[in-house]
Amino acid sequence: MPVATTNIDDFESSSVTSSYAPWLFLLREADKTYGSTLLSLGDEINACGRWLSPTDGEHERRLYFIECLSRKLTYIYPWSELVTFGSLLTRLYLPDGEIDAAVIWLYGRSVQGQHHPYDPTSTLLADIWPAFKWHYFSGDVGHVPERTSRAYAKLTHSDREFERQIRKSTDSGRKVATWINAQISAKPYLRHFILVVKAWASRNDLYSIWRGGINSYCLIVMIISFFQLRGRIGERASDVHRHLGKRLVSFFGYYGSANSDARSFDYDLGISVRSGGELFLPAARGWEVPDAKGLYVEDPCNMDNNLGFAVLDVDKIRTAFHAAYEQLLQAVYERKSGIDQGSILNTILGYDEEASIGLAVQNIVILKSSLDSTWSVELP
Repeated sequence: MPVATTNIDDFESSSVTSSYAPWLFLLREADKTYGSTLLSLGDEINACGRWLSPTDGEHERRLYFIECLSRKLTYIYPWSELVTFGSLLTRLYLPDGEIDAAVIWLYGRSVQGQHHPYDPTSTLLADIWPAFKWHYFSGDVGHVPERTSRAYAKLTHSDREFERQIRKSTDSGRKVATWINAQISAKPYLRHFILVVKAWASRNDLYSIWRGGINSYCLIVMIISFFQLRGRIGERASDVHRHLGKRLVSFFGYYGSANSDARSFDYDLGISVRSGGELFLPAARGWEVPDAKGLYVEDPCNMDNNLGFAVLDVDKIRTAFHAAYEQLLQAVYERKSGIDQGSILNTILGYDEEASIGLAVQNIVILKSSLDSTWSVELP
């Protein structure tokens, strides 16, 4: 059945009753908002955000994994250090998300009276790989995704199917995590909104720079830019939180529309979140690629860095945003018409019952079990 309108304001007076979705068991009766479909969608976003958020047990297990890798690495290279950055520091990772870590070569460090003999950055990932493979790890090493500037290694532990990235340097990774945490501290509604959008991107195969997609940092900056440019002057955080459902629909419409109007993002322009948010001409930065469409997103921690540089197919990104926008509008229309009383949010996330049970069991196991002995690192 076609959607009757594309104006989300027309749906504000519709009524809704909630039915099953994997995160709705976290939605307490007192939290439910009746009388508006989009307000109810906002409740779903917050419940889903809580459902996706890592438990303390899961977070501790990831930290232990890093400790295992760090001990192995420093045994082989006493002059090195493994540091974490990215979503591990912001706790914005998905249940099956990656762990970001970087190998730092400590120039000038003295170990047992000796200084480091050489800089192994060209071979370090390949050199340490056999040691990791001896202890239940597998994956690829030295792969450099097209249009990226850093070498990566990806590991998968036999006990879990989480992927771990190891880089040769952090660049401004820890500074970025501090900046993101500051944004969320100032605007708490961002946390659940970001987790929901990341889950959507992951399930639509967009959230991977390995395949020319959007990296997590870039996606977060795009979200913050949307709230800056599409927000109302003087709007309180509590008001944004209340209308989070409407904002989610508008977010996908903003980045998914091919129109050139105030409600649509122009992909010929670049995004900056400095000074309250603005758009700029990529050519002025020397970022524009001749005869090709690009995604231009300024790094708030390094204005010379384009976070969208690795995106290979901008039209694919825009089309995915537009599809999510249409799916949400369709779900809102069907809810208003009484055709379907199912979860609105799950129309774009697509968690089936099997996946939902799998994630729930995974979190329960992590909370109730001690660390598996296979996670220990035996030094040679």
